[in-house]
Amino acid sequence: MDIRWSDDQPPKCVHPLTAPEQIDQLQVPHPESGLNARRIQWYKAMRELAGDFDVRLNGRPLEIDVTLTHGGGPVPSAFALAGVNLMLWTALEPRRVHRLMRIVTDSHLNCIRYIDELVGRHGDHAVWMGADSAEMLSPEAFREFAVPYYLEIWSKHPRPRTFHMCGKIDHLLSILRDEMDIDHLAGFGFPTDRHLLAEQLAGRAVLTGGPHPMLIKDGPGQRIVDECVDYIRTVGRRGGYILSGGCGSVPGTPVEHYELMVEASRRAGPQL
Repeated sequence: MDIRWSDDQPPKCVHPLTAPEQIDQLQVPHPESGLNARRIQWYKAMRELAGDFDVRLNGRPLEIDVTLTHGGGPVPSAFALAGVNLMLWTALEPRRVHRLMRIVTDSHLNCIRYIDELVGRHGDHAVWMGADSAEMLSPEAFREFAVPYYLEIWSKHPRPRTFHMCGKIDHLLSILRDEMDIDHLAGFGFPTDRHLLAEQLAGRAVLTGGPHPMLIKDGPGQRIVDECVDYIRTVGRRGGYILSGGCGSVPGTPVEHYELMVEASRRAGPQL
């Protein structure tokens, strides 16, 4: 994909699929192609360089373990190819969208197997995946065009089922709980209703996320503490909650503001 660079916005890939008929020409790519070719090159180079560094903690040497995994998921790959057209085509061209999802799912499985062989890792390991952009789908469309493909990948790997989705996913929470049966929502976003999230998933899955990253950056400090305490007491009321930004970090965030998040956890803990 080409990259469009902007002076006032983050870089964005140019989605290559502009008409649904183009899906008919797609083939499953080789795991060494595209961005993976660069990732593999970087991995091999970093392994060669690792021996040049002496890393210690309290005077004790630490082993540098260079790793390579295959994250993402079928939906992000399909969205990267088609952009928001993907959402339109689920209604107008469902057969072709299923073909697209079949291709990106097969590609995802191929990449996992290839990278496992490359790094010498046994294939019997958990797989984390995300589905960012699928928050734009209705529950019915998400159930049809996302759920089966994620379950297929997870069926080939042991638990835990770690899942990332940081958009507004209020309307999908029951599906994540009952149909995808996730074990860890790793990175929910601030747009998600924390009370509904707690009602649907608290005590059922580990939940990681929290306040708006811009609040953590700009403050004021007391509001950061208050928001974090509220997340801990709401989302974490049955345990299994990891406080973090919801979701991501903003460049320029003062370290002191992260220290306030730690302070909030101390304040909230005894009263849980």
